[in-house]
Amino acid sequence: FPDACAKFGIVDVEKSQNTYVGALVLREPLDYKQRPFYQLLLEAS
Repeated sequence: FPDACAKFGIVDVEKSQNTYVGALVLREPLDYKQRPFYQLLLEAS
């Protein structure tokens, strides 16, 4: 998904030694006329 980083971002909500909570945010509006759907790969480890 080459342009996922341009459209989406992750912001910190809460961090501790054993926990990380983030929120997926839009960096710019999505244009469903240009593109009918958007995909991104999210991995956590």
